[in-house]
Amino acid sequence: MDLSLILAACVVSLVGPSAWRTGSVIAKRVGLVRPIHMLMFLGGYALLVASVVGLWVLIPQWALSGFLLASASPLW
Repeated sequence: MDLSLILAACVVSLVGPSAWRTGSVIAKRVGLVRPIHMLMFLGGYALLVASVVGLWVLIPQWALSGFLLASASPLW
């Protein structure tokens, strides 16, 4: 796979969806109102997004299966 495609996927995953705003709203609701806590929360979120993109690149079948199972879970 081309490196530019991987980088583009990471950029789109990080800045494309409105999940950042949703994440910050959730962080504020659970009491993470100080800037350092928000930074740690969003840094962890960025790490999670990057790991999902990496998993998708390395083993797309397993990543898709995990995504579908997580989406179908009644816990969400």
